[in-house]
Amino acid sequence: MIQGGEGRLLRPVVAAVLLAVLAATAAVAHPDINFVEQEVDKMVAANPGDPELLIHQAQVRQRAGNFDGALVSLALALAHGGDRDAVATARGAVFLAAGFPQMAAFEYGTVLAHRPDAYDVLFERGRAELALGHAEAADQDFARAIGSMRTPRPEQIAVRADTLRARGRLAEAVRALDEGMARLGPVPSLALTAVDLEVELQRYDSALARLDGLLAKTPTNAAWIVRRAEILKQAQRTDEARAEFTRALQQLEAKPLQRQSQASKALADRLRGELAADSGGKP
Repeated sequence: MIQGGEGRLLRPVVAAVLLAVLAATAAVAHPDINFVEQEVDKMVAANPGDPELLIHQAQVRQRAGNFDGALVSLALALAHGGDRDAVATARGAVFLAAGFPQMAAFEYGTVLAHRPDAYDVLFERGRAELALGHAEAADQDFARAIGSMRTPRPEQIAVRADTLRARGRLAEAVRALDEGMARLGPVPSLALTAVDLEVELQRYDSALARLDGLLAKTPTNAAWIVRRAEILKQAQRTDEARAEFTRALQQLEAKPLQRQSQASKALADRLRGELAADSGGKP
């Protein structure tokens, strides 16, 4: 353990930094993750008996793809008195990331056997079940976990909706998104997924209503206006679609040139082509 008054002050700061790094690298690979791994290794070398630090080391090693090293860290954490549930949960994450979902499900199950209210762990077991091809069991875990959490994360709600969508249960996926947004508010990423599902179900008016809700708060979002135009075109409401394509192009062209990104310029060019094609090549 870190000794002395300075160490006691430093450790919470170090832990906070580590957790921030782990959160930042959870969804995407961080360009400096190898550097972070090296720094954590130095901290563990200076404090080899700290089980919490060893668990953090395992999590960082997992993000870096060093799965064997992560399991070694977790074994050491357990040997030094680390919390068994925390170690089992972290080990499950390592196995899942490494492509061993059966072992991951087992680890999560050991925690849930005596802590059925560990809803984050329950959700992760759902991921393992999904990787095993047990879609129904996965959805049951996802549904119970999300329904019982005080504040589920948007990403968790999206995972459940994607699972239902992949099984062709589109209407249920929409309901899952709506249930999530009823608790979290109108999260744009979830609302846009619901829009796509409504279109797949050919419920064009519902899709447009959802987009209108988003545009009411951000009326100058050209990408959302374009999506609205595309839905109108798919619904064969050609004149309304053309008007929306035009509105989106006007929004893009109204921006000062120095504020236009490559993506917005490419979108503007696409819209000009769309409008030209629709008018038979006339500007």
